[in-house]
Amino acid sequence: ESDDAFTVTLKVTNTGKTYSGKETVQVYFQSPYTDYDKANGIEKAAAELCGFAKTDVLAPGASEDVTITVKKSELRTYDANNAKTYILDAGDYYFTAATDSHNAVNNILAAKGYTVAGTNGRMTEDGDTSLVWKWTNEALDATTYAASANGTAITNLFDESDPNKSSDAPGSVTWMSRSDWTGTVPTQPAALTANETLAADLAFTQYDGTEADSVEMPTLGAKNGLTLASMIGKGFDDPQWETLLDQLTFDEMVNTITLGFHNTAAAASIGKTATKDENGPQGLTAALTGGASAMCYTSEDVMAATFNVDLINEVGKCIGEDCLAMGYSGLYGPGINMHRTAYSGRNFEYYAEDPFVAGTICAAEVQGIQSKGVYVYLKHVALNDSETSRRGVNTWLNEQTAREIYLEVADKAITDGGAWCVMTGFNRWGATWCGANSNLLNGFLREELGMRGMCITDFSGSSQYMDLVDGLIAGSDIWDSPMPKIHTTKAANYENDAYIVTQMRNAMHHILYTVVNSNAMNGWSSTDTLKTVTPWWQTAIYALIAVMAVLTILCAWQLSKAKKGMVDTAPAADQKKFPHRVPQLLRPTAACPPKSAGRLPFSVKKETPQMGEQTAKASGLNRAKTYQLVLFPLNNGATNVYYVLVLSYIATFGSKVLALSMLFASVMVTGMRLFDAITDPIIGALMDRTNGKFGKFRPFMVIGNLIMAASILVLYCLTPLIPASAMGLRYAAFVGLYAVWV
Repeated sequence: ESDDAFTVTLKVTNTGKTYSGKETVQVYFQSPYTDYDKANGIEKAAAELCGFAKTDVLAPGASEDVTITVKKSELRTYDANNAKTYILDAGDYYFTAATDSHNAVNNILAAKGYTVAGTNGRMTEDGDTSLVWKWTNEALDATTYAASANGTAITNLFDESDPNKSSDAPGSVTWMSRSDWTGTVPTQPAALTANETLAADLAFTQYDGTEADSVEMPTLGAKNGLTLASMIGKGFDDPQWETLLDQLTFDEMVNTITLGFHNTAAAASIGKTATKDENGPQGLTAALTGGASAMCYTSEDVMAATFNVDLINEVGKCIGEDCLAMGYSGLYGPGINMHRTAYSGRNFEYYAEDPFVAGTICAAEVQGIQSKGVYVYLKHVALNDSETSRRGVNTWLNEQTAREIYLEVADKAITDGGAWCVMTGFNRWGATWCGANSNLLNGFLREELGMRGMCITDFSGSSQYMDLVDGLIAGSDIWDSPMPKIHTTKAANYENDAYIVTQMRNAMHHILYTVVNSNAMNGWSSTDTLKTVTPWWQTAIYALIAVMAVLTILCAWQLSKAKKGMVDTAPAADQKKFPHRVPQLLRPTAACPPKSAGRLPFSVKKETPQMGEQTAKASGLNRAKTYQLVLFPLNNGATNVYYVLVLSYIATFGSKVLALSMLFASVMVTGMRLFDAITDPIIGALMDRTNGKFGKFRPFMVIGNLIMAASILVLYCLTPLIPASAMGLRYAAFVGLYAVWV
């Protein structure tokens, strides 16, 4: 024992005779469950993991001495109702080496004098008392662990997430307690009420603008001559940061903060280049967003199951090398949520159900990744333990549960692993979205744990409740969104709000401090400047736009002339008898009969004969052939050029306009074509009922249109996953699909 730790030493022997192998050595402890705990609603486990190590490969008969250090802080427990901080209970603490928690409990019970026979079989086997050591704490200690390592006082931060304490008063719950199993084990789901107070707190924007003039408007667009590279090696609180931040423009801040999907944007005013971020918990998954493929490593649950800190640190280094090789500075991972159930949707991205092993393994991986200059985003902080209906879900829990289970992985990853950043989740803590929970982001992560970097949202391109203004005030820095519709648009409303602009400036400070301490600055010096260049392909697109604009005007003019050249000279009797059957523009005319006058200015196709000019028939209805205009014709030069050029012209205006326009067109045109294809044989059958003829059904037309429309829809849906560098290929794909479709 030392002042702040215990050292456990064991000899591990391979008692087998055939196989060599490694052994995991685990150390557990049991803390006293006192009357104070029962009176103040403190819960304790019968045994908790507090240390582990992995041997080298041991041949049969070989031995190895293993040493494990257990920090005394592992023995603390959180008292949310009385001391409102971490305490160390008075009483006897038992330590044991064991293969698992059940084995640990048996060893501890044996040390207390219990046997299988003496407990009516409640012990699964008699324990080994030689593997147990007892330590006694003479008096309850409510001060040693009442402050974090950086001196921040630790006290309740999450009472609003406890339904028994929340000001929203949704109703009370009975927490399950080992002090009264029969009286507290749930028999039905808890029932909470969405009252008016709770409903009001669920509103998207809580900020009412009253703070707008509470601070001075920050300086924007100053010409101070600094670059981001000049801040390399400087601390977060260095005064020169204020000078650098003064150079930012409002548009640069908005662009960086609201459009942070897999990147941090360039800022010319400070010479900041754009950076790339990517998933994920199993390695760099750049192929998901159009990048080159990279190594996929084993799932995090398997990483945790190795109990091998050194091995997972090497995995982290490999992931960091992948990021370096492919030009990425940030990684959306590791995943740090709990295996709350065995059936959670993304357990493969999370380490374990035990926060100690999850946090220890995570810290080792984080150290490996960040050793290559890659900043990690621990995700998702916190309580994102379910994939089903997770958008905006209200999660309720008490403070002890939050701190000792769901936040402990982040605690170890930041304090022991040095993790730079976090990604928040879709979920709420009580009524508050976790990205707008200041007590979580500022109070816990930044102040208690000393987190240095930025907080990014989970994907927020379509989530209004991930509110920009409330999030900035609470400590969120950047929104994982590729689309400007929600958050970018909203930011424009606060350009003259000094309080919100100040929050944007603070967010930029966190973002820039993270980037300047990453591999994004490799090769940069304080004298380097950033020059914005237009790539050749973009210049070519601009030129193509100009050419197509001219050609479009010419084609439109020619099309107008063609329309004017068509006159209606159809027989009056035909017009009077069947005005609804044949559009005037397309009726056969004496001046331009279909069979003798060459081709109409519009492309035409033969359809099922409709009623028109009367001719004698041997039987049935008397009909003549008429012609129908084809949408997007292919056999007329002028109109072909017109439509192709128009589509190409639209395609160059940007992915969103292109995608929406073509999606709308595909829906409308497909609908008309399908209606035409399906109804034609029906109408034809009715018309030919007297002579036994039936219209021809066109299955290939129906199937073909469905396939092409679906292809265009898929391409539209994939828009957010296509990086800017590949947009030219996307334009080409759109035009190609339309060419085939037409």
